[in-house]
Amino acid sequence: MHSQSMKVTTTDLKTYVQTMVDLLEDPITLLQDPAAVQAVTDIKLIETTTVEVNDTSFLGHEHKVWKTHLASLSADNKKEILKLVKNNDKLENRIQNVETDVALLKDETKRLNDVTVEVQQQVKEIEERLVETTDEVKLQEK
Repeated sequence: MHSQSMKVTTTDLKTYVQTMVDLLEDPITLLQDPAAVQAVTDIKLIETTTVEVNDTSFLGHEHKVWKTHLASLSADNKKEILKLVKNNDKLENRIQNVETDVALLKDETKRLNDVTVEVQQQVKEIEERLVETTDEVKLQEK
């Protein structure tokens, strides 16, 4: 009869109530007991009575305090959720800006790599001319 989640299904509840009625209607002892007979009558009345979930008149003061507290928590949660949504929007904008910056950096890196290759080619050509010029000077000295 115990559940770790503390939840009771409608089927379980009906079974529990029927078990109580069966016990209270025990023909050997309790069926003759006026209190047991009254308990069965009360249980059957409870089974046919519906209670509005929004009706808190049957709740004690402590339950009403908790309900008020939960309502205020709900309002606080809404405020917190709105803050989180705004922060999320800001973060998405920042991410988009970073992605744009990364794309620009990639383009600039490619351009710099192309320039580096061009400069390396020019340096190679200069070195080759230097070698040729050096060889010509050596030939002229001989």
